Amino acid sequence: MKYKVLNIVTSPRDGEFFTELLWSEDCLGFQEEESGGNLIISAWFEADITGLEERIQTSARDLGLVLTECSGSIQDYDPEEWLKSFSSSFSGVNLEEEFFIHPPWVEPSAEIPINILLEPGHAFGTGTHESTQLALLAMKPVLENARSFLDVGTGSGILAAAAGKISPGLDISICDIDPVAVDCAVETLQNNHLAEFNAVIGGPEVFSGRVFQVVAANLTSPVIIGLHQALTSLSDEYLILSGITGEQRDFTLEKFLEKEFVLYDSFVKNGWVSCCLRRVA
Repeated sequence: MKYKVLNIVTSPRDGEFFTELLWSEDCLGFQEEESGGNLIISAWFEADITGLEERIQTSARDLGLVLTECSGSIQDYDPEEWLKSFSSSFSGVNLEEEFFIHPPWVEPSAEIPINILLEPGHAFGTGTHESTQLALLAMKPVLENARSFLDVGTGSGILAAAAGKISPGLDISICDIDPVAVDCAVETLQNNHLAEFNAVIGGPEVFSGRVFQVVAANLTSPVIIGLHQALTSLSDEYLILSGITGEQRDFTLEKFLEKEFVLYDSFVKNGWVSCCLRRVA
């Protein structure tokens, strides 16, 4: 398979603005590293996308962002080679002795109460990113006695699998606009011995008319803001929002906290924030 890889060199201060630009251009995923005081972002796109560099350069200039380099190239991607490389380095994630997220080649932990088996794939959410970890920590206290749960933008299905283990017998629903992600999530749930769930391709609007005791959305700030109405109408009690940076926290929560919800709890790690909101009685 061939993909277009866009390499951006910028200031760490401007990193979040560039990642939002990349998502708006239908980025498939990206990785970041800091070197010599610069932030290097490598982002993957469909190979046939045209005019990408010019649009990013124009947006950066209009927003006054630092853009030292912006270059694109077409690269081959071999999933088998990627999996070999990943399996040689990934030995699982121990999250505060509460969750152990492990691949098939690593045995579950006898000491940690919630083990989640995750087959590495293309969907977002291996448990290594702070936004996923913080969402898991926010979910646990409110799910222990919950009846229903909706995972919006489920990605790999890791949050839904964790929810089913936190609260056995929980009514679980998942959705994602990416059919590949839904397939990956279904596989994750089945691999974790969860047989009863509802998986739908689409956004949260596909569940219009229903309500869930707990709704989780591990997305990005612009997407969460855009889904404000759908998310608030679906959440009967708790709404968990993750994928938000510290700088984005207040303006992301602004609409949610106007009338419908109050801030129930929040979790912070390495500049990322996950917030649990509770509906006003």
